[in-house]
Amino acid sequence: MRPALGHTVHTAVVAVTHEVLRLQSIRPEEGQQLLDILDPLLLCEQWFMDFSVPVPTQADRQLLAQERLQRFVPGFTRFKSIVSLLSLSMSNVMAQWKGGLLQHFTTEELKGLLVALFPDSPQRRTSLKQLEQS
Repeated sequence: MRPALGHTVHTAVVAVTHEVLRLQSIRPEEGQQLLDILDPLLLCEQWFMDFSVPVPTQADRQLLAQERLQRFVPGFTRFKSIVSLLSLSMSNVMAQWKGGLLQHFTTEELKGLLVALFPDSPQRRTSLKQLEQS
């Protein structure tokens, strides 16, 4: 239904995700600046809502939009997670990982994010070791 838009958004979010994962260090103020830049792209979920299709509820409309988004912008899930991870504490990142919410990232990608986002500490070393042992 929106292949041109989907292709363009997909290309953008995949490129941004790739570049954020390549960063070796993200200071807290840089993380906030990245959030300021990337948050507006999260609104693209709304671009896939089709108001011409009758649906019983707004929740159904959002579900339909999410299905379309997944079809046309398959890289959106990783992008949305990256944006979320930029604002989380290390313990919250690890809780998401333990809860299986970060399965779309490799162990190496998650380790790289922890190293980039958080200074060296006993907690970071423990978290990295947990990731390695998974």
